[in-house]
Amino acid sequence: MFLHRTFQEYLTAVALAKREDAIDLADELSLDPQWHEVIVLLGGLYTDQKRLSMLLCDEHPNCVTKELLPRLALAGRVLAETRIDTPEFTHARREMFLVLWGVWTAACEARIEVAYGHVGVAVKSLLIADAGLRCLIGDGVFAARLGPGIADIVLSPLLENLRDEQHPDRGGVAWALGHLGPRAANQVVDQLLSAFGNENFPDRGAVALALGNLGTAADKVVDSLLLALENANFPNRMLVALALGNLGPAVADRTAEPLLAALQDETFPDPLKIVEALEKLGPTVVDKISSHFSTLGKEDVVGHWAIDPFGPALAHLAACGKGGFF
Repeated sequence: MFLHRTFQEYLTAVALAKREDAIDLADELSLDPQWHEVIVLLGGLYTDQKRLSMLLCDEHPNCVTKELLPRLALAGRVLAETRIDTPEFTHARREMFLVLWGVWTAACEARIEVAYGHVGVAVKSLLIADAGLRCLIGDGVFAARLGPGIADIVLSPLLENLRDEQHPDRGGVAWALGHLGPRAANQVVDQLLSAFGNENFPDRGAVALALGNLGTAADKVVDSLLLALENANFPNRMLVALALGNLGPAVADRTAEPLLAALQDETFPDPLKIVEALEKLGPTVVDKISSHFSTLGKEDVVGHWAIDPFGPALAHLAACGKGGFF
């Protein structure tokens, strides 16, 4: 009897690695999820690691089915455990990563990632095993799609790319940093603020969104975003407005009035973005918008829409049932 199942799984893998028929047994047992941890451990113990890994990858399909996913996720974890650095293995690891990453991304977008946790584990294992993959996701897109679960792996290459003035997509890197979640916020907020304040940074709007998405409402973040919102010359002010909205009700006492003032600024490029931000600050703020326009009758509002840039914003609120104008 084992007090901890991991001991049992490890010792089972050790015993299995000594058998002549280990490969055949692993192939058969791979269909049973209860044996997957043993097979992953076997990947690091078996003398013929290449044969074991390639056996599990042989069924790599053009069309991934839900039934086949556990075996593919297992293959990814075994490839990660099998630290062979030949071109053939590197290619196999990265091909498997792309397949599993596609599945994991779709699951996250559909908000059913819990049901695909085994795929997420395989993706993370492959990232840990392959420095080249970590550099790839350091370019932003992969990191943002994978989200907070891999923050500890991708944080360093992302920050390096954010500082690299020659990097072709520093805005995308900033955007990815904003998706790493509150746990990473303390490590990245100062560098994002530095980029945000740099007039030569190529995409300060993306940095604004990153600051809003991080989940931190530190005074220095709010102060910087409000200054940009009030600056008529700041590029992508609508993204700054959205970032302030993403900070949520916790800072509504500081952000609501400046956003309402921006709604009255006829030079603001897209008032609808301000309304989208205001909606995220809670019902009290929405009531303020309703009150502000309560003096307008329906006909006046319709006429106002025809000549005034606030029209689409008011229409959006009314369509959402939040405006209270009619």
